[in-house]
Formats: sequence, C-alpha cells, structure tokens
Amino acid sequence: MKKILIILFFALAPCVYADIATERDRADVYLEAEEYKKAFKIYRSLARDGDHYAQFRLAELYADGKGVRPDRVEAYAWSVLAAESGLERDEEYSADLLSEITDKDKAASEARKLMGRYGQAAQANRQSRARSGSRACTGSRLNCGP
Repeated sequence: MKKILIILFFALAPCVYADIATERDRADVYLEAEEYKKAFKIYRSLARDGDHYAQFRLAELYADGKGVRPDRVEAYAWSVLAAESGLERDEEYSADLLSEITDKDKAASEARKLMGRYGQAAQANRQSRARSGSRACTGSRLNCGP
C-alpha cells in the first residue's frame, strides 16, 4: 500500500506543480488586465499554500490597495513570508514596508501570526503530518490508538 501511495505521489506531483504555475499565470494575466480582485483571490490561495511568489504579489496588492483595502501591516506580514524565499528583492521590499509603518509591534505580531499559519515551518509540519498519516482521535473513533 505504501509503495502504491509513493508511486501515485510521484506520478501526480508534476500535475500539482503544473497547476501552481498555471494558477500563477492566470493571476498574472488578471493583474496585467487590472482585474485586481480576481488576481487577489488566486494569489491569496497560492500564498496560503506557501508559494513565495504569490506571497510577494499579495503583499504588493495589500500595499497598493489593488483588489483589496490598502493595509500596510497586512502587506508587511505577507512580505515577511515572501522573504523566506531568500530572494533579496523580497527581503528589501519587506524592510521598505516596515520602515513605512508606525506601529511596528502590530506589524511584527501580524507577521508572526501569518508565519505560524503559512510559513515554511508550518508548511513542513503539515506535510510531515500528512506523510505520517496521523489523524486526530475523535469521539466517533473509540479505538484510535496506535
């Protein structure tokens, strides 16, 4: 059974990555066409899945108020996640946004909150749990021990 799941994973992985690229492209087309709300929805979905490119774009949309109410704190928080990519551009953008924010404590708090939900460590933790097949023991599962 485990072998079948591994084979299935590697067979479908290219499809998943192709879907991410397709979604990015679709969002980019909406962005170019100035259909910001549509672009925002796609970038937000990808950003929540840990896509650094989408996190950067989402930060820009929040900062510029395109497709969403302008929010520098939210923009900064998403830019911190994007900066996990290690790209200098993302790190500089994040630092620039922070320099424009007066309530730095609020910005840092929001960034920590998003990091805990959508950061690399949170993504890795979710993937680890998924690979191990761990499931929560609920009241409907009376005999759910190892």
